[in-house]
Amino acid sequence: MILIVKKKSHEQANFLNRFYFPVLFFILIQPYISNVMFFFLSTLDLLFHLLTHKKNLFQIIRNSYIQFLFCFLLFGTIIGVINFYSNNISIRDFFRDFYYHLSPIILISLACCYAKEKIDINRIFYSIILGATILSSIYIFSALPSLSLLLSSSSANAWRLISGNGLIISTIAIPLLLFSSKWDNQKKPFLGFKWLALLICSAYFMISLSRTNLIIMIIVLICFLFSKKNHILIIKCLFAFLLFIIAFLLILPRAVTTNYIQKILASLTEISPLNNWANQSTIQSNWRGYETYCAIQEWKGYDFVSKIIGKGFGKRIFVGDLSVLVDENSNKGVEAGTIPVLHNGYSTMLVKLGILGVLLYLAYYLKLIKFSISMAKKSKNINAFYYRLLLGVSLSLTIMTVFVTGLFKENSFYPLLLIIGIFSSKSFQKKKIVILPTRPLRLLSGHL
Repeated sequence: MILIVKKKSHEQANFLNRFYFPVLFFILIQPYISNVMFFFLSTLDLLFHLLTHKKNLFQIIRNSYIQFLFCFLLFGTIIGVINFYSNNISIRDFFRDFYYHLSPIILISLACCYAKEKIDINRIFYSIILGATILSSIYIFSALPSLSLLLSSSSANAWRLISGNGLIISTIAIPLLLFSSKWDNQKKPFLGFKWLALLICSAYFMISLSRTNLIIMIIVLICFLFSKKNHILIIKCLFAFLLFIIAFLLILPRAVTTNYIQKILASLTEISPLNNWANQSTIQSNWRGYETYCAIQEWKGYDFVSKIIGKGFGKRIFVGDLSVLVDENSNKGVEAGTIPVLHNGYSTMLVKLGILGVLLYLAYYLKLIKFSISMAKKSKNINAFYYRLLLGVSLSLTIMTVFVTGLFKENSFYPLLLIIGIFSSKSFQKKKIVILPTRPLRLLSGHL
């Protein structure tokens, strides 16, 4: 299949036609609606694509990555049903886990439909950039009335209570903007739009102080930088990173900057299960590590078969009286000293699907990483860029599952699942992208 993208001059291009509005819609509503409502709307959109394009279903069924996730769903459901009465599993907890595992299947399947229907990838990238710019602007302007409180903050946590916890969509938009010459060649007004978007997204990335987003940013940039003939881009990105560090040191209060750096250095300690948990202050400081410790202790108490396959969907993890630390308003399933999911997605999988589930989870990520590397080596130009982006996303999810649950729960990972669904699609792999420029000699001019 050959996909021909005819390049237009900026006089002919329609700015609004650069965006794919269903993706933009989901990006904009995600921070403001519940996970259940987001799931409901994305399911409706998927059903619409399946009913209007009947070949989409075959495309989804053939996707080995969706097959893998469906195996998780089926595995957890069967084990949960078997252990339903013996473990006093509630129907609510069972269906909560079922929904968590079904959600990424829906979102990746929806992205596969986009690939099958030959929706221009650039429109999706522009939608990510515009959505990130709008959301970042909203968060920045909402923090401005509390500027005096921000500047007087004494810790990173106090700062983030005002600035917000960061946006993954902005973190993805920044590399897309830095490397826009790899996938887009639009001139004005798009060049001005890109610079404005980069400024706004970078500003919010800086003030959000999110370690999760920092790790994702570093991984994705590394995947782009270590490629052939990228020397100018390497210099450009290093210069941009240097400016970011200087701005970070100049704008943020010294106490906040120092505390943030300390939190980054303490990240591994916070997630380690190897601490003295007799001390309550240690538990409070390293809660994620304590959760993992509790999960391991729970798993050790299983019989041999359950250690292999877990207890299935609905199984809760006992963490004791300090379970209220999970959420001050107790709206995340905290109940009688137990919680339904942990920050560490691998630990959650260990309890619910045993050691087999953890190995399959890792195998899923490794399969994605291997595929991304293989396709990046085989591909040239723009396709190589796409698969390097997929590699960055795959590596990020592999690492971030230790910190923030992973695939099975977080709708904030929507942009990452969107990228996985599109670029792992067999329809996308069959496309040969040919760009027909109107002015070949000026193809590289005007890039960001």
